[in-house]
Amino acid sequence: MASKRIDQLPPSTNQLKGSDMIPIFSDNTTERTTLDDIYNYINVTNPDTFITGATLNDTILELQRNDNVNIDVDLSYLKFTGNTSGDCITDLYVTNVYGCSPITFNDNIQSITSSATGTTSFAFGFETKAHGIYSHAEGYRTTASGKYSHAEGKQTTASGNYSHAEGERTTASGYFASHAEGYLTVSSSYGSHTEGVRTTASGYFSHAEGVRTTASGYYSHSEGSQTTASGYASHAEGSSVASGNYSHAENFGTASGQGSHAEGSGEASGIGSHAEGQATIASGDYSHAEGNGTTSDGVASHSEGQETTASGNYSHSGGKFTVASNTYSYAEGFETTSSGLASHSEGRESVASGNYSHAEGRLTTANGLNTHAGGNNSIASGSESFIHSTNSLVTGSRSAVLGGQNITGSTDDMVYIPNLNIVNIPSYADDAAAGVGGLLTGDVYQTSGAGASPLNVAGILMIKQ
Repeated sequence: MASKRIDQLPPSTNQLKGSDMIPIFSDNTTERTTLDDIYNYINVTNPDTFITGATLNDTILELQRNDNVNIDVDLSYLKFTGNTSGDCITDLYVTNVYGCSPITFNDNIQSITSSATGTTSFAFGFETKAHGIYSHAEGYRTTASGKYSHAEGKQTTASGNYSHAEGERTTASGYFASHAEGYLTVSSSYGSHTEGVRTTASGYFSHAEGVRTTASGYYSHSEGSQTTASGYASHAEGSSVASGNYSHAENFGTASGQGSHAEGSGEASGIGSHAEGQATIASGDYSHAEGNGTTSDGVASHSEGQETTASGNYSHSGGKFTVASNTYSYAEGFETTSSGLASHSEGRESVASGNYSHAEGRLTTANGLNTHAGGNNSIASGSESFIHSTNSLVTGSRSAVLGGQNITGSTDDMVYIPNLNIVNIPSYADDAAAGVGGLLTGDVYQTSGAGASPLNVAGILMIKQ
């Protein structure tokens, strides 16, 4: 048989067997081998290689294959630093957290020593408490127990719904939207607001600021130091008290009347009254007191100056130590007194005690009805009497004392004149000539000396008949 190359051999039509021979070329020599020899050389019993088991030792994953070859996989870079309990992570240690989108927390959040028990509440700091739903407490021992409340700072409490407490030891307990800030401030009513030191806002929607101020009236406002606004919609500033509804007090004043206004160190207790200056009192409704130590007791009365008093309704006193005690009376000057109805005294130490009387000058007295006293130390006591003299007295009704001194006029309808000097008197021969000259009955003239006897003497005082 002639030699043939392998590629010239006919294809096998028989099923391969382990004993079938196969030529091989090895080390420049052509040899034969069997399929069994090749199989043993490869040392496989299955054409596929696969994992038959695995064991986790700490951070090493050991994989076992079907060919008895083990593969170790290092998982240390995937190590989770924390503990788990069931399906919940109880401890988590991280350095930085980054979110690819907003980070959403689906439950309460609290720090160690703090307590967040309200729905979706947040408590962070030292021993903080967020017990209200959606509440927020932060800082040192703060408590947010109201719905949607917020407490921050040191030992603050926000117990009212929608309330906010900040600073140190502040309390916002008002049921609706109260706010307390500063130190030891308290907002205890609806929508109230306190700030500063030891201030209190207890009225609905009230506001207290400064030091130790109190706003207890509805819609009231107090500011400054130790002020109190207790009236409805009242306002106190400085170191004052506004206790009347709609009142306003400033400096050291007290406004207790409705709609009153006190400033300086005054006290306004009447409705719509106004007191200003030092130690003034406006106690009458719609009264006004100003100056130093003045008092307005009457309705719509007015006192001004120093230590004046207007106690009559619609009265007015001015100057120093004056008194207007009757209705419509007016006293001015120094130590004057108007005690009669619609009376008027002026000057020094004058007294108008009669109704509709007028006293002026010094130490004068008008005590009769419709009287007038002027000069010095004179008295008009007769009704409708008039006196202007020194150390004189008129007691007659409708009488007058003009000038002089030490005169007493006791007769009614009489004019007392100690001396009378009339100048520029027209002169005529007699009564007929005076009539021709244009004088009327009752006019005064003097004789010219051209008339018949006894009028033939010049200078005789005559009255036209």
